[in-house]
Parts: sequence; structure tokens; C-alpha cells
Amino acid sequence: MSLKCHHDATARAEVNSISERLYYENVIRELGDSSEILYLSVANAALAHLPYLIALDHQSRSVVVALRGTTSVEDIITDSVAVPVRLDPEWLPEKLRAADGSGGQLFAHAGIKAAADAVLQDMEDNRVLGALLRGDYGDMSKTAAEEVLAKDAGESQQAKRQHYVAALMQRKLDCRDWRLVLTGHSLGAGAAALMALHLSGRFPNVHCWALSPPGGLMSTNLSRLVEPFVTSVVVGKDVVPRVSVVNLGRLIDQMVTSLALCKLNKSDAFLRGLTKRMRHEHTDDLFWRYSEVPDEAMQVLQEYNAGLEVRSRMLELVPPGRIVFLRPLKREGTRAAWDAVWIKPEELIREGILVSPRMVEDHSCLALQAALRMAIGPGETAARTAATEYFPPVVPPREEE
Repeated sequence: MSLKCHHDATARAEVNSISERLYYENVIRELGDSSEILYLSVANAALAHLPYLIALDHQSRSVVVALRGTTSVEDIITDSVAVPVRLDPEWLPEKLRAADGSGGQLFAHAGIKAAADAVLQDMEDNRVLGALLRGDYGDMSKTAAEEVLAKDAGESQQAKRQHYVAALMQRKLDCRDWRLVLTGHSLGAGAAALMALHLSGRFPNVHCWALSPPGGLMSTNLSRLVEPFVTSVVVGKDVVPRVSVVNLGRLIDQMVTSLALCKLNKSDAFLRGLTKRMRHEHTDDLFWRYSEVPDEAMQVLQEYNAGLEVRSRMLELVPPGRIVFLRPLKREGTRAAWDAVWIKPEELIREGILVSPRMVEDHSCLALQAALRMAIGPGETAARTAATEYFPPVVPPREEE
């Protein structure tokens, strides 16, 4: 486990490789003041640990838990285990169990659930949130903390944890009336949303900002349960919040149908697509009408459609909570004007995967930052006003169906 308490500006994370050192240095460069980073874990494993940090935001009086998104091969493996797993009712806070009308039929992305569990366990082992938000330092006294800090942390995990808790106690941090904010991008956003769900019973003032979260994260009924404390942010044509196992199947269906109806030789159609020639051709010149499809192509299409019954019974998973959708209003070259609107997760999934050059670009953190700045507007005053309008601290009530 690679972790360290940043109890002063000279503290450094314990890292085991060049990649971990680069990750740590990038975090410090982005955040600036390393004294506000209380905890940093660079551990990364498939279906397990995600790198994350815990920091203080004094301006908003928030304890912030931020999780890294997909970067490594291990993360890709976690993303790919996209089968739904039923949540144990005991894993849910009592209040949400009472509000659930599905009889415990709540499902989540199996890989991301495993990652969320690993991070939660790491925080529980190190008593991070309990110490900060509840003043729970276990049985450690002030004198004991001084004795622990006077010694080297050593190599054992227990000694390192004691050293960490002692360092927090020495700083006399009292965040008991602060908010708990979880956030992350992509895979990290999905894990943060599930962690917020689990922690909402112990920390009622928790809120999760899920930035560009995975589309196939949780069942619709679970997404509705987390609306009061999970807000997702989606940019333009970003493919990741639209991706689910069912939506990928729909995209394949559309591709197969298009190939069956296409009048052109398939290699010719591919080459024309690469040269953008096809964008200027009328659809009547490219595709057969159903009544005109050659017998061989129609037979292939009918056989393919006959095998779709199994997929129609698959559970559809959606992004978490309410969604702030950042949409481009106009484009002038590479510049765009953006605004923000509330949408439901089902609406985003229903729209499907939008095949476009923007589908990957809009998923980047840089695209997200630029769209947010433009949607909020210039100037500090405008930013505060727009942030209140677009991102209220309390999610507005759901419209009656």
C-alpha cells in the first residue's frame, strides 16, 4: 500500500515506482499547496484499488475525496467487468433500504463496485474520515500520538496507520461540521458515486460530483435513490456516460443493419468514409429501401435479428443521480458556447452512443474544464451566480412521472 499523511509541507508520499512518483508529482503540481493533501494512495489493481487522495477545501469547508479515472491496464480491466451485480441490502444505509421499493433488487457495475469497496476498506482501515469528520481517533491519546510521531513509522501497515492518525491528531484538525465531498472522473466518478451511496448513512452531508461517469453504472431504481446526494456532469457527445452493455449492442445492431442495406461494396464504403466523401452523398444513393434489399442480404439480416431475444432481457444500467448536461450551443472553428441543463439518466442512455469525432474528445478533463468555464461565464461574480444556478447544493425535486 502506497500512502502517507501530508501533515506538513515537506512530507512526501511513499512510492514504489517511477509511475507512482510521476502521479504524485502531478497531483502536487495541480493542487499547489501539498499541506492541504492529508492522504494520498497511489495503489492500483484490477477490480480493487484506485489511486485517490483526501484534501481539505477551506473555502467551502469540505473534506474532499478525489478518485483517479481510467489510466492503466488495471483500470481497463475494472471497466470491462460490466455485468450487473446485486447489492447486498446490508451494504446500503438503513434510510435508503427503507426508501427502496424494489424489494432489494438494486444493481451496480460489478467491476466498479469492487473498486469502490477496496477504497472504502482502505479508508476504514486508516480511520481517515472518522478522524476528520467525527473526531474519532480510536483509543489514541495526545500523549500516545506524540510518542508515535517520535518514532519511525516502520514498514508494517499497522505502524503506518498509527503514524497517520497521530499526525492528524497533532494538527488538531476539527472538521466535524464540514461537508464530505466525493468526486472523480470516468471510472473514478463511478466509484465515487457508489462510495457516496455507502457513506450517506454515516455522513448525511455527503455529496458526490461524478464527472463524466460511466453510463452502465447502476440500475434505474438505484440511480433515483441517490439523486439527493449524487450529481453527474456530462459533456456534449461524450461516449462514456452513454456506454452500457445494452447500448453497445444497439450500436452493433445499427452497424449490421447499415451494412445489410448498403448498396456499395463494403471496402468502397469504408474508404469513402475515411475521405469524408460519404458525408455529402444522399442516403438514397447509399442505402437500399427495405423493399429493395437483395435476398442474400435480407436473409443475413433476418438471421441476425432472430438472435436478439436474449439481449432484450438484459438489465439496462444508467449513470448515477441527476445529470447536469453541458451542451454546445454553437461552434465557430474550435470554439464553442455552452450552457447547462438538467436531464435524467434514462434520457441520456435512450439517446444512445453518438458516433462522432467528438465522442472521445468530449470525455477528456480538458474538454470538461473548458465547457464548465464557458457555461458558467467569465468573471468571479458571474461564476458564483452561474454555479448557484446550474449546480445548486440541493437537487431539485423530481418531476412527477
